[in-house]
Amino acid sequence: KFASDNGVLFIAAAGNAGTDNDSSPSYPASYEVENVIAVANNTSSDRLSGSSSFGKNSVDLSAPGTDILSTVRNNRYERFSGTSMATPHVSGAAALIWAQYPGISSNQVKIRLLGSVDRKPAYTGKVATGGRLNVHKALSTHPIIFTRRLDNTENETGPYVVNADITDDTSISSAQLTYQVSGGTSATNTMTLIGTGLYRAEIPGQPKGTTITYFVKAADSDGNETRDSNFTFEVREAGGCGADGAAEITSIQNPALRTTVNATLNIIFFLLPLYLIKGRSGRRKA
Repeated sequence: KFASDNGVLFIAAAGNAGTDNDSSPSYPASYEVENVIAVANNTSSDRLSGSSSFGKNSVDLSAPGTDILSTVRNNRYERFSGTSMATPHVSGAAALIWAQYPGISSNQVKIRLLGSVDRKPAYTGKVATGGRLNVHKALSTHPIIFTRRLDNTENETGPYVVNADITDDTSISSAQLTYQVSGGTSATNTMTLIGTGLYRAEIPGQPKGTTITYFVKAADSDGNETRDSNFTFEVREAGGCGADGAAEITSIQNPALRTTVNATLNIIFFLLPLYLIKGRSGRRKA
């Protein structure tokens, strides 16, 4: 956990069950709150570890967590593996970001971590960013973009809303969404700032059988530019979205029940540390 005057950020291990956290949540990584980052474990060959839990929607990124040299008792070293070994890499990156940019918010730290990953095919569909931690990029003075990827859809009406979190060491002067429909002529829309660092633009509805490719580009006040990766989604026939097109996969199918359960767990998650601190304080007084 990191805390500053500008917010609190929780960085949590995704778990080592080798299962999909979208359907089998692992806590605290699976708490549905904005200031939690869930971390998977990858090997030195840039592959997701077979024991690492994953989740297209519920796990954010991967980090090195296999055969990590660690200190143990009696002045010795041993190698360990697991998401608990991957998570400290992300925590260390967050510490470096906050040291480099001490005035930024916890959300801006999160954008820097998620928007700077190295995207690899091995992580596509396994973690939300589709990538592995890159500390060097996370400290960049160029705009850092975390584009919210769109899933396949059956919706022909549209619009298809593209959201992108963008941060920079100065200020963002422009943000643009460029898209291409089934290999046709590209179109570019100016993105609108709708919240702190959150930009939005729309792609008009398209007929079934259409493939849409899009990317986000941003420039800062110093003239630095960043273009994010290409993302693609399809407008499919009814029943054709499949698992890769599902917006959410969950083991609790009733929406009202799922909301109640998540709300209850989130309250427990944030009140438990206060309870423990109060308990320790009481014991010391005794």
